[in-house]
Amino acid sequence: MVGVRTGKIAVSFAVFNILALVSRIAVTFQVPILTKYVDHHTWGKQLITYL
Repeated sequence: MVGVRTGKIAVSFAVFNILALVSRIAVTFQVPILTKYVDHHTWGKQLITYL
């Protein structure tokens, strides 16, 4: 709780929200790419193989 200790709680919230936004944007770009990769490389195969 650095924001509480230093008295800059608003800055702490702003930094957290920026990091959360960047993370969500990254996931937005990664999901279609990963989906295309999985569909392309596992066509006709099972993703999970049982031993």
